[in-house]
Amino acid sequence: MSFEIVAKSSGLTMEELAFVYGYSRQTLYNWLKGKTPRGAHSAAVETYTRLLQKAIESGVLPLKDNNPSAREHKVVAIKRNLYLAAVPK
Repeated sequence: MSFEIVAKSSGLTMEELAFVYGYSRQTLYNWLKGKTPRGAHSAAVETYTRLLQKAIESGVLPLKDNNPSAREHKVVAIKRNLYLAAVPK
């Protein structure tokens, strides 16, 4: 699953995705326009995209909560869980 598909399927806003990935919204928009991350950034993006894909497949995403406070807490939890899953053990 590509970043573009994950971005559309996750239910996350671009601001939330930027927070989760750790890049600016402009960078994410550039990826959607076809620019690709390079070097270590490419590997990190692939890892996070794969983990977000698993979250979509398991039903954790799409995020459907419209309460801003609840969304914020869920997005922080998603970022934390993705980070923990991505760190080599």
